Amino acid sequence: MEEKQKKRPIFTPVILLLLTMSLMGNVVLYTKKIQNDHDTRVARGNIIIQSGNEAKEHFKLVVDTAQHMLDKQDVSSRLADKSKLLAVFQTAPQVIQFIKEAEASKGQPFQADKRDAAAFMKQAQTRLTNIGNHEGPLKANETEFLQFLIKTYQACAETMQPFDHDTWSETNALTILVDKEWVAMAGKLQQTMHDSPVLNLSK
Repeated sequence: MEEKQKKRPIFTPVILLLLTMSLMGNVVLYTKKIQNDHDTRVARGNIIIQSGNEAKEHFKLVVDTAQHMLDKQDVSSRLADKSKLLAVFQTAPQVIQFIKEAEASKGQPFQADKRDAAAFMKQAQTRLTNIGNHEGPLKANETEFLQFLIKTYQACAETMQPFDHDTWSETNALTILVDKEWVAMAGKLQQTMHDSPVLNLSK
């Protein structure tokens, strides 16, 4: 009588198969996580570059337009300049974004009180809305406001002058995340606006 052929146990191969599939799944998930982290870093780097470039342009345009507003005292030119200034202030959130990104990189806010960039720009924009709506030359307090605004923004423009990241690319985006110079620039911007006499002027 022939011996019955012994059946091979299937337990071990099944376990090995499951372990292999689990390992492959973990590798896929880990690879996907690395890619997602990479994409997130690139996106944030590009946000920093964009907000920095727009902040730099914002400061320059405000200085140029406010100075022109001081130089041209006729009502039509003044109102046209004021309209341009208010339009430029639509890009003010990019300045705030730039500073917030720097604070995130630093791990803490630059200022503990409420005299921050957002407060400064809100007050400046409010003052601009009400300035020069009359015949004749600018009043003394209006001239004073524009002069202090120009002085503050000139200082901010000088701070941003070294910021030179005009090309969006994966390499530039990742590089700026480890660059500390732009963080220091943002801190100086915050300090300049914090100390600006504009925040202390009476209406």
